Amino acid sequence: VALDKTGTLTRNLPRVVDIRPASSITELRLLEVASALELRSEHPLAAAITAAAPHAASATDVAAVPGAGVVGTVDGALARLGRPGFVDAGPLLSEVERMEAAGISVVLVELAGRLLGAIGVRDELRPEAPEAVAGLGAPRPGTRPGRIAGDHGRLRPGTPIRLFFRLYAASAQLVPG
Repeated sequence: VALDKTGTLTRNLPRVVDIRPASSITELRLLEVASALELRSEHPLAAAITAAAPHAASATDVAAVPGAGVVGTVDGALARLGRPGFVDAGPLLSEVERMEAAGISVVLVELAGRLLGAIGVRDELRPEAPEAVAGLGAPRPGTRPGRIAGDHGRLRPGTPIRLFFRLYAASAQLVPG
């Protein structure tokens, strides 16, 4: 039995909870570029990012890179937004690791080959999720519960559901296809 984290275990109402601009970049600029790339996206995190931005920059030639992120042109330069690994965290690596350890999904933004920053997004667990997962009971012979996620797959530390799944399998950074 495998449960998808987003929308199954969580509320599917993600929100921006942390913004870490790179050196000499403002939060506003980071959010403008990120929002420009996410404006027409159907990804669950896109709505959270666009809602956090007062306004978006203008983007053209925007295209999804399945399982990784989005690319496009912003202010005449190549822009990329996506998971760590698709965009290099560089000097923000420790911040990215801190956020991920806290169960926060991280999106990195790059413009013209320069890291603009990291945006942390969290989707809260559904209140009924721990009880529902516990209701699965002990695994039947030959089976074991697991959870799947497109991001790092970590859940907020200390939650009952995290403690349950720690005993079993978790697959993360899964991509469509």
